[in-house]
Amino acid sequence: MVNDYRSAQAEQRAIFPGLAAYYDQANAYFTGTKGFAGFKLPPSYAPRQPLRLDLPKTERHGFTVLLGGSADRHMYPTVASWRLILTELAQRFPGTDIRLLGRLAKDGRTSTTYSRDEYEQLAATVPGARLALDLPLRDQLCLVGASKVFLSPHTGFGMAALATGTPWLCLSGNRWPEFWFNDGVPFYSVLPDRVRFPSYTALGPEPEPVEDEGQRTPSMSAARIRADLPELLDAATLLHDGELDFPAALAGHRDRLDRCWGGDRSMMWSIDNVLVG
Repeated sequence: MVNDYRSAQAEQRAIFPGLAAYYDQANAYFTGTKGFAGFKLPPSYAPRQPLRLDLPKTERHGFTVLLGGSADRHMYPTVASWRLILTELAQRFPGTDIRLLGRLAKDGRTSTTYSRDEYEQLAATVPGARLALDLPLRDQLCLVGASKVFLSPHTGFGMAALATGTPWLCLSGNRWPEFWFNDGVPFYSVLPDRVRFPSYTALGPEPEPVEDEGQRTPSMSAARIRADLPELLDAATLLHDGELDFPAALAGHRDRLDRCWGGDRSMMWSIDNVLVG
């Protein structure tokens, strides 16, 4: 079994108890030799391999959007910010279908911290927006696989979305920049200006919140959204129109991260060290 060395890190397990439970159950279920991804330990592991889910093949169209993951609500944009993003997206792509994904059920598994009312507000005001809530995981991934672009903030679901072969447009920020890239699948992470909008503190303290309909992390604030909206829309166009391939996506991401960190490449960690080079 190929494992993730973060499964043994106390800090990671404390922040993500659900993921810790997953690791523990997987370790109990998958017996035999275990090794860590990216390290030359048994079992044999070939890095930088493509991963694709076996889903029904269909013509891709439109966008799928996940407003936010299961972290605290202040770590995601307000409904007003999402309305601005999605309305501009609808204007950039007239008549496009925008599916709003989300899991609201409170049954012990992870769910979004947005409410049904917030989703319904967006569906009622954004042209082309439709709700796709509380679907089984496979159905959610089928919708992603049938779309041209998946849009969200940083979320673990985004890494599953890449396995459908659909490009991921990430409104990056909060604790970590994106660190896993599925070979052959284009992506674009819109990185915040860390001077104006402090972020990427990893396991350290969160940056001081700002006022935006209550307290909000700076990198998900309305000011940050407005600052980076042109880049987000241009990136959406590149991915939607198939004008960004994987090598160019990786090179562009490396360059933006280099500027984001002021040239400190020691901070540019990624699975399989794909950003090295």
